Amino acid sequence: MSALSALLANCRTEVVEPTAGFWSDAEFKAWLNIANNRLTTECELESTSLTSISTVSGTELYNLASDFDRILRAEREIEDGSGNYRILTQLSVSDRLETKGTPLGYYLWQGSGVFQIGLIPVPDLVKAVRVYYYVKATTLTADGDTPVIPSRYHHLLEKYAVAMALQKQQDPAFQVYLSQYEAGIIEMKRDVLNQQRGASQFQTIKLVN
Repeated sequence: MSALSALLANCRTEVVEPTAGFWSDAEFKAWLNIANNRLTTECELESTSLTSISTVSGTELYNLASDFDRILRAEREIEDGSGNYRILTQLSVSDRLETKGTPLGYYLWQGSGVFQIGLIPVPDLVKAVRVYYYVKATTLTADGDTPVIPSRYHHLLEKYAVAMALQKQQDPAFQVYLSQYEAGIIEMKRDVLNQQRGASQFQTIKLVN
């Protein structure tokens, strides 16, 4: 496995700049994290979590957790007192309704960098809503932090970071590294997703309650 410190050192070896000069460590770490976020999402390696919401009559939008990446499903409690939940239909902002009632669907909204869920129609009573979602890839900050993607693909983070470094230098060679990065993503997705789908034939994955 390659920790952040090793990934950074490998990038600096590739651009022949052992210590910060034209490129800062902060730049390389930012590029490595951009690649890490994409690879983690593309291969569906994020963990799942749950946000519980108590609606307010007349309020349409509700903030989601700061680590929200993408939604898995949303559901609301059924009014019969059974404690059971009904899955809400994913809609779009163009489906908004001005009327109030029991939410049947939802849409996602991002304003000022915060993801929100909008309920359709707007709730008319206090209701319990649960949102299951994929968590953002953990940001690599400490020297010992390691990506969750398989170690044999850690070099793809370096490919992207070096590509961005060379692009900053206006070196056309950045295109070679970027092409290798994109090709590597295709290979990794095929490899990782096939393994996951094969395993899913024999395993039952239970979401948090």
